[in-house]
Amino acid sequence: AFMSILAHSLLNRVAAEEPHLGPAAMLGRLRERLLEALHHQPDYEHQPYDGMDLALCRYEPATRRLRFAGARRPLFLFRQGAALEAFPGARASINAQPGQPFTEVELHLGEGDTFYVFSDGVTDQFGGVPGRKLNFRRFRDFLAQVQPLTLAEQHARLRLFIAEWQGATRQTDDMLVMGVRA
Repeated sequence: AFMSILAHSLLNRVAAEEPHLGPAAMLGRLRERLLEALHHQPDYEHQPYDGMDLALCRYEPATRRLRFAGARRPLFLFRQGAALEAFPGARASINAQPGQPFTEVELHLGEGDTFYVFSDGVTDQFGGVPGRKLNFRRFRDFLAQVQPLTLAEQHARLRLFIAEWQGATRQTDDMLVMGVRA
């Protein structure tokens, strides 16, 4: 929880101070600021800090320009009448260690194209088949099925899909799905 609160604060600060940055540069700045902040903490050298996985997008609806960078989180894109395009994030998390630079993907969307970013809590949720995670494949297949629906209808179906998958299994992590249709 401490890392999430700290990252939220730092990312807001980066966005306010450097609004021109693209998603990859913002993730890099977030990592730098996190390193600075944690080096001032007592016992920093002895603390095992977990990384944060994060998908960051900058979308301009007027031009349908989408820029994406991820820290161990992908972006799923369904183009109108076409199959899924998946854009993986970097294999690095946002953590208290220096790492490789983040890469950015720039896409131009057509009318009706839909993109999704989601937290790892969705695909890591146990349920359905006992002892199994929902996983990327099942989630991707669900998204492909609901493409003809409006986003409001997709939201209702997603809530039902997750509830049915989860069943009596307790929720293990936060779950966030964001879908945007151009």
